[in-house]
Amino acid sequence: MAESILKAGHEIGHHGYHHLLPDPGDLWIEEELERGFEVLKRRLGVKPTGYRAPYGEFTEELRVALVRHGIIYTSSFRDDVRPYRHRLADGKPGTIELPVTASYDDWMHGLSARFSPRSIFPKEHVLSIWKDELDEVRDWGAMVTTVLHPQCSGRPMRLRLLREFLTYAKSCPDVWITTGERIADNFLRHEAANR
Repeated sequence: MAESILKAGHEIGHHGYHHLLPDPGDLWIEEELERGFEVLKRRLGVKPTGYRAPYGEFTEELRVALVRHGIIYTSSFRDDVRPYRHRLADGKPGTIELPVTASYDDWMHGLSARFSPRSIFPKEHVLSIWKDELDEVRDWGAMVTTVLHPQCSGRPMRLRLLREFLTYAKSCPDVWITTGERIADNFLRHEAANR
């Protein structure tokens, strides 16, 4: 499946090897990153430039390790609607953040698990939210970043939702549908031009 994703022009990012929640001082952070890079290189021939933190959580050690390993951008925080630059504790530049849009996190709209604490919302309900959010974000000149889990959006009803939303987004002439890597490259060009 991952090969098909790459062939279609999509990007493969790093999301941890074991999907572990980091704590300050964890000794496994470096190994976790390296194992993930190694598998992605061996199986798919890619070295990701983007990283989404498991559970959206970071430590300073993880931030430093990501920069050292050549990660250009992260997409984990939910604190803005525009990309921005992280700063490391020593003041040096960190990764570029492509903030996640909370309303586009499929986990929020219902799981396909038997004991989920949330209701599973109908497709029309979620599609309405996603369209409204996209329309407002367009007015702001901002960005939308999805969080799609295979156990949520990989289900047949949710795949239909995703197709319908992408059809709507593609119908908007001012929407740039692209990869995180291209957004980060665009950010870097603007950052360099403003120095």
